[in-house]
Amino acid sequence: MSFYTNQPLDAASFRIFSQSMLQSESLPLSQVIDEELFKKAFELFEVEFAHDEEAVYTPSLVLWALISQALFKDEHRSLTAAVTRIASWWASQGRVVSDTNTGAYSRARHKIPDQLVAWLVREIAQRSESTSDLVDPIDDEEADSLVMPTTLAEVRSRSIGGRVLLVDGFTVDAADTPDNQEAYPQNPAQKEGLGFPILRCVSLA
Repeated sequence: MSFYTNQPLDAASFRIFSQSMLQSESLPLSQVIDEELFKKAFELFEVEFAHDEEAVYTPSLVLWALISQALFKDEHRSLTAAVTRIASWWASQGRVVSDTNTGAYSRARHKIPDQLVAWLVREIAQRSESTSDLVDPIDDEEADSLVMPTTLAEVRSRSIGGRVLLVDGFTVDAADTPDNQEAYPQNPAQKEGLGFPILRCVSLA
């Protein structure tokens, strides 16, 4: 997935999300992630900053970099990596960012509340679900050819008000707080005090 483009783009525009995901109108769910959705989220939670034309960390770029941290892993999830991606994006737009200190990005990132991100996740999920309802259903024979392994076929056969075609498991590192450590214990193979609480998730599509 490309996280920057060499096409001229306003740093305040949320079109950076559709462009970085290489979206086009011909692809599935192309209308799920659009500029207006992100604008609505920031208006709803009254989040405004970086109005100066010289601002490096605009709301759209900060949210974009924050999401990139969640999608990448290891050292590519660091603050330094996120700041470097923003600097690379600006370079693609013909502007050099001389200061890549992580402090300014970190302060800007904290201006975006968790509730805003959670609202976006729910809204995108609801849009995806409503869009999938418009897709022509497939017959059982075609479904069987698509669903692998047989475990998924067994899940699909159960009455759940829908058809499961994909199951995916993933983990998310949580903030290292006492409450999170209690609810989401770290890997028992690690020494106490090392690592972060781990949220284990399963996605059904």
